[in-house]
Amino acid sequence: RNDLPALKISVDNLPYDKLVNLYNQCNILVAPSRSDAFNIPCIEAMACGLPVITTNFGGQTDYVNKENGWLIGGELSEVKHELLYEGIKWLTPDIIELRKSMREAYFTWEKEIFNKKVEKSLETAKLFQWDLTAKKVVDLI
Repeated sequence: RNDLPALKISVDNLPYDKLVNLYNQCNILVAPSRSDAFNIPCIEAMACGLPVITTNFGGQTDYVNKENGWLIGGELSEVKHELLYEGIKWLTPDIIELRKSMREAYFTWEKEIFNKKVEKSLETAKLFQWDLTAKKVVDLI
């Protein structure tokens, strides 16, 4: 079908300086992470004006919210495949919620609700620039 949006899946290990080109080819970033300390790709995508669909678990919850993206739930389950994470729980994303969020993003693209998320993504990303983050750390000392 010709009316479907283009979907780009990359398993390449891109150099950092090429990521902005990838982000700028997209309308949204889908990052259903099981666990992440900060999830830098989410904030990088937001800095390029991309709303994000991600899980409501991990570091990205410090800056992704319903105003600038979509947060999906899931089920916490203990990590059993790595001794390093023994006793730790990660989130298994809810596939149904992920599909609903992706559909909502598709059907609101180029509409006011999506454009508001783009605007809020850019505003949020500006709050996490390296110089501002460094100043916050220095102010703690």
